[in-house]
Amino acid sequence: MTIQKRRTQVDRREEAESKLIDAAVSLIAHNGFKGFTLAEVGQTAGYSRGLPVHYFASKDQLIERVAEHIVERYYAGLSTGVHAERGLPMLIEMIRQYANLLKKGDDSMRAFSFLLAQAPVNESVGRAFTKLNTKGTSTLQEQITAGIDAGHIKSSIDAATSAQMIYAFLRGALMFSVSSKDFDPSAVVEQFICTTINSFRVIQ
Repeated sequence: MTIQKRRTQVDRREEAESKLIDAAVSLIAHNGFKGFTLAEVGQTAGYSRGLPVHYFASKDQLIERVAEHIVERYYAGLSTGVHAERGLPMLIEMIRQYANLLKKGDDSMRAFSFLLAQAPVNESVGRAFTKLNTKGTSTLQEQITAGIDAGHIKSSIDAATSAQMIYAFLRGALMFSVSSKDFDPSAVVEQFICTTINSFRVIQ
């Protein structure tokens, strides 16, 4: 006989917050940045229209959390689905993983693109993306530095500048993927790896 673990209030709260964020992602992906209300998020998630206010003080706070959630999912996927060696191999796999997300064309990346477009004009979204950009470029820079230390990557490569270049390429690929049906993220990323990332490589 299997004894089910009794759910705590924390469990229920985490589940509700997760469902509200997923609902917001779906609404943003299909209706755009301004095409939803907190009440609609609650209703879409299967709760009362007033529940989101108890979890998020404002729509802006929910949007910040949505952006963070999408990035967290990307890094969670990296930690479970990628087992490459640190340095150049990991750097390449991180770029390919991003392309895989774009290729799926799921709601999360479409919603992320809508939020990204608002970053320059919306203070709350801009604040969220400033944090995410810092984390993203730092993660790439760590792998480039690890590659230099391991002898995979040329010591002449500037880790900080190169991380920003890769990050800018990936952000551009995201915007292109949601605005062009002919865009093939896997093919473009493989070409980027071939022509740009492989130029980092120490020739043995």
